[in-house]
Order: sequence, then structure tokens, then C-alpha cells
Amino acid sequence: MALVDEIRQLLTDFWEEQSLEAIPDGDISVDNLAPPLDSMAAVEVLVMLDKLLGKELPSSVIKPGGYENREEFVTELTEKVMQTCGELV
Repeated sequence: MALVDEIRQLLTDFWEEQSLEAIPDGDISVDNLAPPLDSMAAVEVLVMLDKLLGKELPSSVIKPGGYENREEFVTELTEKVMQTCGELV
């Protein structure tokens, strides 16, 4: 499996385990105002990425404020990780 595919799979698995579930219609509260995966939770994935890559990534690869959906999380973070590693996606 290519490195980029391993990164995408790791990020997809992380999203499935860590993101907040979709909010049912009409169920609005203060807790529901945060994105499904905020930046504080997303930074935890760096430990797994560091292990996969064998190098430490800067926390700046994580988008401030977090991610609204899995596609955004996987696509944007994969691109930033690959750029940081000096490889093209």
C-alpha cells in the first residue's frame, strides 16, 4: 500500500472513532455548536501519523477550529502531511 493510501486510511479510521455523530434535526444545544472533530481532538492523530512516518509532524498541519466532515479532514490533512514530508499527493 502506498504511503498516501496508508495516511488516508489512518485518518478515515481516526475520524470514525473520534468524530461526534451527526446531530438529529431539531436537537440543538451548546454541545452541538462545535465541529464534529475540533482541532484539540484532531491533534491526537499526530501521534499515530508520527509513528507511521517515522518523523514528528508539527501541530500546524491541523486546521485551527477543526473539521466539519470526514472528507475535509482526510483530504486537507493528507495534503498537509504529504507537503510537510516533501512528497506530492
